[in-house]
Amino acid sequence: RSTLFPYTTLFRSADLIVMGTHGRSDINRVLMGSVTERILRETNRPVLTVRQKEGSTGESQLSIKTVLCPVNFTDVSKYALEHAVSVSMAFQAELVLLKVVESDERISDEEINQQLCDWMPAGIRDHCRMRDLIRSGDASNQIISVAEEIDADLIVLGAQHKLLRDVTVIGTTTMRVTRHSPCAVLTVIKAK
Repeated sequence: RSTLFPYTTLFRSADLIVMGTHGRSDINRVLMGSVTERILRETNRPVLTVRQKEGSTGESQLSIKTVLCPVNFTDVSKYALEHAVSVSMAFQAELVLLKVVESDERISDEEINQQLCDWMPAGIRDHCRMRDLIRSGDASNQIISVAEEIDADLIVLGAQHKLLRDVTVIGTTTMRVTRHSPCAVLTVIKAK
């Protein structure tokens, strides 16, 4: 592991890392990388990134009414769904599952709904108020767009570390959503 941060030891024993983020995308962030993104690359702990909503001032009350969980039928996505269900149940929030269909996928909405039902662990629908959405296009853009449409309070994303030339990376969808999300993002890291 890198020694970029003096807090690395603390991160290893934490159950959750909570960080504020500016969501900057300027050239300085590109050249230096943000602290949040560096933490996401270095930890195996869930990371909650929070940005102050535009127009809000002062202290805000913690209120989670709508949780958005993008799914793509992978183990990482199922791991994120487990966390999304737990949060939804704890706050009695609606859970919205989003499946983004890549432009080259040829599959009907009915087939996707059947895949969601087959893929989802037994009993989840019995414990949550849920709805499913299907969109097509770029995953990060669709996740951000849907979060704005449904006024989501939290996005729960699954991520997995990948090794690229001795550097740990997180997928671009995770980074883009974390950077540009209109609401808090809980990124859960699934170990390989």
